Amino acid sequence: MGMRRAELTAASVIAAVGPLIVVAVAWKPVDVVAGFALFGALGYAWTEVAFGSRIAGLERAAVTVGLAMGVPIIGGLLLSSWGVLLHRATWAMLLGGATLMGVVIVIVRRESGSSRPLDADPHSKRRLARMMPRHVLALAAAAVLAIGAVALSRFGAEKQEYGGFTELWLSAHGTGGESLGVKNDEGATTRYRLVLLRNGRFLSARDLKLADGATWRETVSGRFSLSADLYRYPDLKRIYRAVDTGSASS
Repeated sequence: MGMRRAELTAASVIAAVGPLIVVAVAWKPVDVVAGFALFGALGYAWTEVAFGSRIAGLERAAVTVGLAMGVPIIGGLLLSSWGVLLHRATWAMLLGGATLMGVVIVIVRRESGSSRPLDADPHSKRRLARMMPRHVLALAAAAVLAIGAVALSRFGAEKQEYGGFTELWLSAHGTGGESLGVKNDEGATTRYRLVLLRNGRFLSARDLKLADGATWRETVSGRFSLSADLYRYPDLKRIYRAVDTGSASS
């Protein structure tokens, strides 16, 4: 019993601390270790819920792995059906919350003597009354963790920044020339410098200022090999996009 109590305590600590490590620590080795620990704690807790000490050895290991995989799948499907975006933080909170829930179920079942009716032991009701505050706190922690997962995923979805891009193209035009164009999808007004070269030699340069979603284009002569280099202010030393008559866009 002492060993099982220590294992449940370890699972509770992993469930509480693991999601914080996964969310806060960006170093991948630490993320991997925390992730495996969360899966292990989850599998152990729900194996105890389902089978207790009735199975052991290889059978127990197989059941633990199966539950560690199955519980997140079911939880992920439920969250997805509720419109929750499943980011890394959401998964971590889901694993931690499910583990805490399993630990609480095991503790309540063991300490309340659920294997026999309360009337069979006159002291059972008093023991259950003494246990209630701890179990209420544990259940509250699991609920807070679950609510936090939903809130964090929604906040992350609303605040998530998506990398913008700029499209540059130089393609054959119906009049015999080349269609040169720039489209700004950076998410904000952006300034560019466009340098046009013919046979590798400087031909012309112009500055462009495009609002988000705006497109600039013109037709240039295609009798010679053309290429274009696009720079984005304020960095005029590094080519941001490049294209020539041998490629469609960049």
